[in-house]
Amino acid sequence: MKNVQRLTLIFGVVMIIVATLLPFGGMPAALIPPRWCVRCGGLWLTDAISNVVLFVPLGIALALRGWRWWRVALAALIGSVFVESMQAIGLPPGRSAAVADLITNTLGGLLGVPLLNGWRAQRELTSVSAARLSIGWTVLTITVFTLTTLALGPRESTPNTTDAFATSVSPFEHVPGHPWYEGINDSAFVDTAHFTKGWSGPFISQVNRELTPLHAGVTVRQTDPSWERTPLLFVHLPNDSAALLMIAKHGNNAQLLVSRRAWDWGLAFPVADVPNAFANRSLKDPRPLSFIATATSDALRIESRGAFAGSGTVRLSPILGWALIQTIVTVQSPLAPALLAGWLFALLAPVGWWSVKSERRWMGASACLAVLGSLVALPWWKQVHALTVAELLLVCSCMGAGALLALLHRKRQLSHGARRESPAAVH
Repeated sequence: MKNVQRLTLIFGVVMIIVATLLPFGGMPAALIPPRWCVRCGGLWLTDAISNVVLFVPLGIALALRGWRWWRVALAALIGSVFVESMQAIGLPPGRSAAVADLITNTLGGLLGVPLLNGWRAQRELTSVSAARLSIGWTVLTITVFTLTTLALGPRESTPNTTDAFATSVSPFEHVPGHPWYEGINDSAFVDTAHFTKGWSGPFISQVNRELTPLHAGVTVRQTDPSWERTPLLFVHLPNDSAALLMIAKHGNNAQLLVSRRAWDWGLAFPVADVPNAFANRSLKDPRPLSFIATATSDALRIESRGAFAGSGTVRLSPILGWALIQTIVTVQSPLAPALLAGWLFALLAPVGWWSVKSERRWMGASACLAVLGSLVALPWWKQVHALTVAELLLVCSCMGAGALLALLHRKRQLSHGARRESPAAVH
């Protein structure tokens, strides 16, 4: 037991150090929100969820050592004050200190206590309580998939679909919150409107309303040496400084960002990449490089032509919630499948677990059918991308894994009970 306590504590501390004090994941100076803010930046809810989850292992580790809830909360607060103080003095660079982080970090540590107590209560869980938990968790899971589907939708509905889609000169002279692109932009288009430039700086265009699908593109020559995200084409709605659509250079990659309702909720939104589109290009490279982007209700796609050929596509489906609550692993990353599997397991394994604990054979099948039914209906309802057969099988596997773990746990409990009774039986 002491080894478990020690390893859990080490894991919790290492997670916090890696996520907060190592020099990666910083943001450009222009995007760092004011210090000690309460609602910080556009991704305030994503940051809050990340901070809560980050401190949960520490809370569990301290609760395992027998600490009372108030001591766990105090330890999480002290740790958070240390982290935020280091970030406030610029260690590591590109981070911001915030009152919101102190609150959410402390809540994360405190949340570890009831999670541990809930796990320990499994031994005395009645079949009726397990049935209620199975139903409740099934409803919660379907709610998460529904909110994900809504978050991937457009930021606002079109007030009058009979109005012609129109572009105009943007009142912005500079893309809000982003550095200037030092390369040469030759031309761009948004739907049927075309622009020419031939000098440095991004194209900034204003459109009168959302349009689905939205087509846009930009052609560049010389390369900006910056590794920050620098816009090439920035499209926005009137009186809105957030990008409706943005094609940008980020390091060697070309990116397509399309804001969705998730942005208004303080969540992240998926980004489509063309990896290494700007690799092996000199600062004065005269070869034209074009990027063509298409944003539909169910997918984002960006394609590069000319000096480099490549493409990136992101499918917008109801199971994409993991990408909305973190900004470290992108949807196209090699780590994305593992993160998706972990996300679905965390959502769906408890359904199978409590279905078995309820000792009602019909409950697991009913929960599985309810979840699968929602995942089939949601894409039809909001025109997001339907799940593939492999993804549906993954959903079923996660619920089945939870049920299997519950069966193994029951077998282990029965085995322990038999061993306790064996000496009495001998006497």
